[in-house]
Amino acid sequence: MNLKDCHETENIINLYVGNVSSMPNGTGEFPFSSNSNFRSFTISGAKIKRTIPSSFFSKYGFQQIRTELVVGSTDTRQLWGWHVGPNPNFNSLQQPLYRLFEKKDDSSIAIVDDKDGHLQIIFWDKAYYRIFSRDMQQYGYQLQAKKPANNILRFQRMGISVVIDITVWADMYVLDLFQL
Repeated sequence: MNLKDCHETENIINLYVGNVSSMPNGTGEFPFSSNSNFRSFTISGAKIKRTIPSSFFSKYGFQQIRTELVVGSTDTRQLWGWHVGPNPNFNSLQQPLYRLFEKKDDSSIAIVDDKDGHLQIIFWDKAYYRIFSRDMQQYGYQLQAKKPANNILRFQRMGISVVIDITVWADMYVLDLFQL
């Protein structure tokens, strides 16, 4: 990823997790409460080389979720949550990792951050979807006519290799931020 794309990625992440004034709760703050059930997944002692500092998401009120029992100690992904709990029906052998989360209320957001540069923001409220898609277009990203799948909306910006896909499921939305 070149320097221009790195700055672009950082700007996009700040836009989505830092723009708390437009969140559905309307308070301008994340209504975060700690979740001891999620913290009980495990505690990881391994340090992972990060392109985004580990404290980045915590400054916006997200709590890191330790997942060594779910994904293994060599997995490079870090999970962050806000008003989320564990999905009791999650099957790590048959489902993608973003299905691990279950919302607690409409303000719930989860983040799967991989050190390879792939980032997923999981949310359940359509208001987030509207905010994100509007903000992407205001930031210069255009909705592409050709979709990777029927339920995926792809946004790209001319001259930038960072791509944003929003996957629309019946029960959740997954915003994928990655480089082509």
